[in-house]
Amino acid sequence: MIVEGRGVKKGNKKNFFYLIPLFLFLILIYFFYDSLQRDNNNLIQKNSSVFTGKAFPKIEYQDVELDGTIYSGFGNIDFQKNEISLVNIWASWCTPCRAEHEYLMELSDLSIPIYGINYRDKYENADSFLKELGNPYSGIGFDLDGVSAVTLGIFGVPETIIVGREGNIVKKYLGPITPIQAEEIKSMWMGI
Repeated sequence: MIVEGRGVKKGNKKNFFYLIPLFLFLILIYFFYDSLQRDNNNLIQKNSSVFTGKAFPKIEYQDVELDGTIYSGFGNIDFQKNEISLVNIWASWCTPCRAEHEYLMELSDLSIPIYGINYRDKYENADSFLKELGNPYSGIGFDLDGVSAVTLGIFGVPETIIVGREGNIVKKYLGPITPIQAEEIKSMWMGI
């Protein structure tokens, strides 16, 4: 009888040890869920505020013809034509870029100048992306090797930089443009 009692206790201990990974997994899921529920805007603002007020690096992109469509290039001189200009770093393979595209089209419809930098993409894929979703860009630069992105301090795609007439960075958005950010950009444009 005593031996059986010990056997039952050992069985319970084994079951308990099998449940430890389950408990650890549930705790891990809780922490992931909690981190997703937090407002990360402060983190993004801290990361992007480093660039505010600094000069936008010198860039110059030439016109490119793709499948009968001419995509105008752009450079720093183009920023002087407007109080603010947007520079959007994007790629056809980037899912968040596709999600933010409708907001870029909306901003473009308000005549807000948007310049795009196509990051490490194939010409034909970028061309197909713009033909499918529309072209919100006043000018496009093709950063095939990613050197421009490094020069601009890009963390990943998409990113959007607001540049003032004098060529200084007014604000930088990490990640896709959201409806809230689109409204903020509209307010900046209308407030000019």
